Amino acid sequence: MRLSLRHVVFLALTLVTSKARAQSPDTIGRALTLPGAHCDGTTRQPADSTVTSIREGDVPPRLLSVVWPTPPAAVKHAGATTVLELVVDATGKLDPCDVRVVEETVPAWTDAVLRSLKKARYGPAQRYGLNVTVRFRQTFTAHRR
Repeated sequence: MRLSLRHVVFLALTLVTSKARAQSPDTIGRALTLPGAHCDGTTRQPADSTVTSIREGDVPPRLLSVVWPTPPAAVKHAGATTVLELVVDATGKLDPCDVRVVEETVPAWTDAVLRSLKKARYGPAQRYGLNVTVRFRQTFTAHRR
């Protein structure tokens, strides 16, 4: 099997950055799963060493489609913001078992966002032209009416 220079550089940098990431994890917040997700430990989840930080990617994941959540009554006059830390794999699939709430103003809005993410579709992130699994933060805001 022959590897191109691009693949060798990618593998070398992946090993170096995964060691640095193991020393200083960038995950904070309250861990959750998407509603209806089966996260019993038998499903294969990516190891932290295979998850690239958004800062290390060349092309970030792109939100292709999502059913925008309906704001709950508590949000209609005040507005709300939720910041989630998500993992999107190399095929663009959102990992339903690896979701963290970094910041939230109204928990009911966070619940609505999590329900809507079950059907979200992403374009995969890329590093050196190859699709990679990436951890990133995304903000969801409900504006008052």
